[in-house]
Amino acid sequence: MSPLPAPAVQWLAAGLLVVLAWLLVGAKRGQRLPPGPRSHFWTGAKVKDGTPPWLRYARLHQEHGEIITLSSGPLQPKMFVLGTAAAAHEILDRHSSSSAGRPRLVTLQEVVSQNMRTLSMDVGPRWSRYRKAMAETLAEGSARHYQPVQEKEARITVDALARQPSSFAQQFQRMSASGIMTVTYDHPLSRMDDVWIVRLFDSIKNVAPFFIARTYLDRLPVLVHLPMFLNPVKRRALEIHAQELALFTDMYATVRTRRDEGKAADSFASRLQERQARLGLSDAEAAYLSGALYFAGSDTTSAALSAFVLAMVSNPKAQRRAQAELDAVVGSERMPTFDDLPQLPILRATLFESMRWRPISPLGFPHRLTEDVPYKNYVLPKGSTVLANIWSIHHDPREYSDPDVFNPDRFLENGAFRGTWFSPQRGHAGFGHGKRICPGLHVAERSLLIGAASLLWAFTMAGEVDTMAFANKLPTAPLPFDA
Repeated sequence: MSPLPAPAVQWLAAGLLVVLAWLLVGAKRGQRLPPGPRSHFWTGAKVKDGTPPWLRYARLHQEHGEIITLSSGPLQPKMFVLGTAAAAHEILDRHSSSSAGRPRLVTLQEVVSQNMRTLSMDVGPRWSRYRKAMAETLAEGSARHYQPVQEKEARITVDALARQPSSFAQQFQRMSASGIMTVTYDHPLSRMDDVWIVRLFDSIKNVAPFFIARTYLDRLPVLVHLPMFLNPVKRRALEIHAQELALFTDMYATVRTRRDEGKAADSFASRLQERQARLGLSDAEAAYLSGALYFAGSDTTSAALSAFVLAMVSNPKAQRRAQAELDAVVGSERMPTFDDLPQLPILRATLFESMRWRPISPLGFPHRLTEDVPYKNYVLPKGSTVLANIWSIHHDPREYSDPDVFNPDRFLENGAFRGTWFSPQRGHAGFGHGKRICPGLHVAERSLLIGAASLLWAFTMAGEVDTMAFANKLPTAPLPFDA
């Protein structure tokens, strides 16, 4: 066997020195990292045991503290799971400029989405343009324009449930889908076999696995450059992208046609088209931005309403109290409207307590640190992944007395709603943190408030439920139950 040429030996030695230096720096930084479960040097921590990750992390918080460090091996960034409001507020809110990044997701973001999906997009010029567009079209003032749509959808849902009460999960799905489609495209739904919805569901089914599973492209990104005939994951991901982009483009173009004909009603897409040139968005970017609203909001809204029903079934006293407030303010001759909400603090407290007690996003979407971030005696290094354990934050007895007890009174003071120090308006962290807080929260919150008010006004919810029976997925939702 002939020896390696001298230049090759030099390059190999230099590469080994770089890796060794990287590992030594990591070890030095590790001296100031929060504790965590024992991990193998090469394979990292083994923490999976079949239970939902938010509950698994909650146990680790009890053992190791408010921040836990998880390792996936020496060549992967550390992940820090935040289990208290104080840690999440300091790292993700106060240091939002340093914690707004997203981890690299090669298959989902770079191939399937071609770097145009808002939720998983890293910080950069395109994300800044997206964020500005959403701020202009989904801010609190703009969200009020969509209230008539949300009131209408609530009325339709109540009428449907009056005829078939056991179909509440399906009706919530229709209500949230129709509400978002109307807000986004002025396309209300009377049936769930609408051609756009069928195509959207098919797209969600294709894309959803990549939010959870990591492929060989994520584990070794250089493989993205393999020829297509040797790259089945990339080939399939590009097929999914083409289908998704065609759908988003079709829906966005339909709104543009109606605008050109002078027939377009107020919607997110029509407002975005008015601003598109000024915001510097291509047609593909604008179409993806609009389509992402459905992905982000449909399942979460319907799941949150199902969780609210579960809370009311299991807490009849709280249900009767909120109904008594509705009877006094609204009466029995008409349904609640948004004009009534300022006079319904008990309703607000009851809904927000359900969102605290059984969050449907019990883990936040991962953040990536773009700078070192100090916290107490620790320094979380640049490039690390940070994950807020919303379940642990919402069940921390230092923030909520008797956190396992459903108690809307924790948000009431002198007859008015009162939130927490870290969330004065809502009392919970379900919409995320910092610069990555849900951009559609004002629209989503209004839909939930008018939906909850309408349900309590029209029905008394009863039955037997398991209050911990939730799907082991993100976002989660109650497993099917009767009410």
